[in-house]
Amino acid sequence: MICKGFRFTIPVHAGPKRSEIGNRFKEIIISGMKPTEIYQHLKDIAAKIDIAVSEHNFRATGINAKSGLCRVRGKQRFIMDKHLSVREKVDVLGDCLTDFSLDDIYIVPAVRKFLDRSRNA
Repeated sequence: MICKGFRFTIPVHAGPKRSEIGNRFKEIIISGMKPTEIYQHLKDIAAKIDIAVSEHNFRATGINAKSGLCRVRGKQRFIMDKHLSVREKVDVLGDCLTDFSLDDIYIVPAVRKFLDRSRNA
């Protein structure tokens, strides 16, 4: 992955394949939350565990890159392809967050259920 101002980063985690996206997300929609609300909750959770989430235009770089967690100058960053749909962003970021202990953080019940299903998938 390429970050502005940096020569390169090392991807630590890449999200699910597009074919895997779907069933977990449908259950959240039934709970009444909009996809953009879910995505915002996930970004807030990431901020609470000291992961900066930023969106970048990967197409402009001309490099085949995927969204994922990486380390830049010793700090964790989640770099998201801004051209993904909100549904894909939710699945990719949610999948990444399942690798962290979130027990001590308050998470809206519908989002916690989504993360639990992501962890078990």
